[in-house]
Amino acid sequence: MLGLLVFLREESNRRCEEEDRRRRDDRDERMASERAVREERKRILREEAAAQEVRHQQELADTRARHEQRLVQDREESRQRHEQMLLLFSQSKT
Repeated sequence: MLGLLVFLREESNRRCEEEDRRRRDDRDERMASERAVREERKRILREEAAAQEVRHQQELADTRARHEQRLVQDREESRQRHEQMLLLFSQSKT
């Protein structure tokens, strides 16, 4: 009878330990899954931020190029106006 009680107690302890181990394993698995999801979200955010930065840099480059083009046109127009003024002055003196 005492042996049966000892056996039942050991069996109960073994089941409790198995249940604890199963819970720990389940928790660890959930945590690993959540960690993987978080890392994936972070990776996506980093990729989106990098793409946004590339777009921003491209916009800046386009803006600079348009500005430079306007400067070239303005210089050319100023040069032409200056030449016209010189031509008018030279014609008016004669």
